[in-house]
Amino acid sequence: MSELERRQLEEALEAAQGEARGAQLREEQLQAECERLQGELKQLQETRAQDLASNQSERDMAWVKRVGDDQVNLALAYTELTEELGRLRELSSLQGRILRTLLQEQARSGGLFHSRSEESGWALVAGKALFPQF
Repeated sequence: MSELERRQLEEALEAAQGEARGAQLREEQLQAECERLQGELKQLQETRAQDLASNQSERDMAWVKRVGDDQVNLALAYTELTEELGRLRELSSLQGRILRTLLQEQARSGGLFHSRSEESGWALVAGKALFPQF
């Protein structure tokens, strides 16, 4: 091998080694960038998980509040309904007493007949149903 060929080979070797060092340096830089991006990704995933958990917690609390409000409203409506049912029972009982008294007075003075239908539970005056018997 001639001196010229040897120098050319050495220069080619040095150039290849320089390129290898440059490639190695770029690889290290890219590896560092990759690690940095992986760290960012992990942080973003953790932040997203926390946001989702926080949002879920807020939705759960809102749902619990709505359910609680609905239960309160239902209890109030039930109380009002119970009170109204009591008033209706009182009025129905009063109506029955008034009609019985009226029928007794009419039967004594006017001769109208009063009978109870066993099947329907309705008071009959002159063959016409007037009110339920309790």
